[in-house]
Amino acid sequence: GLFSVNIKSNSLLRTSGIYTLTNMFNAGIPFLLLPLLTRYLSPEEFGITAMFTVLFSFCMPLISININGTINRNYYDRDKIDFSSYVFNCIVIMMTSTVLISFIVYFMSSKLSVWTSVPDNWIWTVVVSCFFQTLTLINLVIWQVQMKPKQYGIYMILQTAFSALLTIYLLVIFDYGWEGRLAAQVVGYVLFGIVSVFMLTRNKWIKYRFNVDYIKDALKYGIPLIPHIISGLIITMIDRVFLTNFEGVEATGIYLVGYQIGSMIGVLQDAFNRAWTPWLFDKLKKDRIELKMLAIRYTYVYMVVILIIALILGVSAPLLLKYLVGNEYHSASQYVIWIALGFAFNGMYKMVTNYLFYLKRTGVVAMITGCTALLNIILSYMFIYSLGASGAAYATCISFLVSFIGTWIAVIKLYPLPWIATLH
Repeated sequence: GLFSVNIKSNSLLRTSGIYTLTNMFNAGIPFLLLPLLTRYLSPEEFGITAMFTVLFSFCMPLISININGTINRNYYDRDKIDFSSYVFNCIVIMMTSTVLISFIVYFMSSKLSVWTSVPDNWIWTVVVSCFFQTLTLINLVIWQVQMKPKQYGIYMILQTAFSALLTIYLLVIFDYGWEGRLAAQVVGYVLFGIVSVFMLTRNKWIKYRFNVDYIKDALKYGIPLIPHIISGLIITMIDRVFLTNFEGVEATGIYLVGYQIGSMIGVLQDAFNRAWTPWLFDKLKKDRIELKMLAIRYTYVYMVVILIIALILGVSAPLLLKYLVGNEYHSASQYVIWIALGFAFNGMYKMVTNYLFYLKRTGVVAMITGCTALLNIILSYMFIYSLGASGAAYATCISFLVSFIGTWIAVIKLYPLPWIATLH
């Protein structure tokens, strides 16, 4: 019947299933570290490690210039280009951007330190981490386009597990505090970046040949996506910057424990989206009304289910945190329901935004993301200023809801589908 999807014969779903498990396992490792981190780090120290992640996330698109996305796209044109040479020229771009960002960071390190509470002698390690992590992403994306999800999954999990084990070693044995946690992450990025270059070279994916046309092509693809990526980051990161500056890094540390629990919904919906997107595109391509109605029905069922799961997580948060985290962090449970609902709305947004990606209307997607980011800055500033950390949670939830509604309205206008008829 309409609802049967043969998973065994569908390699897309099977591959997506491996990515789903990898992502969930990968996101689960830092989650399993929470009981340890919240007992060995004070809220202030936990806040510093969180702000390091904020810096890393902002720096990453500026250094990588989305070259992993460019490589992903151009793999399918390898009959027209010398792909190994293309990869090398992408690395040249990334090395150049690293040098430029290093100069900016060098002159701004004391200001960045004031804004984020990360000591300025640690800020340069952010640039180093981004450089080596981009090399790892190139390696991963080539496995992805070659349909090698097992290699992709094992490598990703090994990197996360290595950082986690080194964190435990430096925290428990040497009592290095937040510096131990950050050192473990930086060493993980560097080590796996070096191994990635070795593997790319060994598999003949890098040919040392300079080509200006390839550089222009890669920049043409990557640069327009930077505002879109940064807008997405603002939505998820700006609350931490305001919170650290208005309430102190300790408040950020406690808030982030609640955020991490609530964002479990984010892990679920992101994993589902990887399986959903290829399935949806396949059905839309066939252009049959009953398949479109099936897709819409699945979308509605998903919306109800993800909201129920978010509410259950939010309600059970106080009990969960009582056993999971150190005493200083128990108050974080009040933020979980708003963050969980926010990520549920974000999951609903992903379900409908895929129709725009199918239509190749990425400009509309970027415009909605940009407007949501602007709204999030305004709400975060107002709410955190007047309500503290609770305001950060409300702002996140409202921004994700607005983003979902705005995108859904755009889909209804640009791609007429039987949204209402399917309900009957």
